[in-house]
Amino acid sequence: MPTLTWVVLATLVFILLLSAAMGLVVRREFQQQLNLAEELARGQMAVISFIAETELQKGNYDTLSSLLEQWAGKHKEIDEIKLISRNGFVIASYGPHQPSDRRHVLNTEIPYSYRGQAKLMLALSLENAYTSTWRLAVQMMVIIVLISGMFTLAERQGRLKAEAVSPR
Repeated sequence: MPTLTWVVLATLVFILLLSAAMGLVVRREFQQQLNLAEELARGQMAVISFIAETELQKGNYDTLSSLLEQWAGKHKEIDEIKLISRNGFVIASYGPHQPSDRRHVLNTEIPYSYRGQAKLMLALSLENAYTSTWRLAVQMMVIIVLISGMFTLAERQGRLKAEAVSPR
């Protein structure tokens, strides 16, 4: 019987260590997903601010609105874009049609002709990062359950063999 206790304890320790390792992997993957989303937002902001600055200098407000809508339509991760003048007038905007609860928001100032600066805001949805991390966590939990089940079956098989061999 002492061997059975040690097998059970060793199995539990192994499962706990495996769970901790998988938790670290999931956390690392989530952080990488967030970093990727933030880099994407910075790149999107650079392009959009260039477009907005160029169109504002030309005075093409309608074209700017159209370009922002086209840009956001092609990039589904964009949740919202707003270009607001210094006095609070919305020059151009896109969304949010279904705003995300989790989003990364960037703001920048761009020159707005002789009127000064306009505030450009870009919100990028982080739902994909959360969803993919959640899927990975569920997959890893299933793996832990399967591995613990294999250990339980192996332990039970060993116990049955030991009972069959030992005389009564």
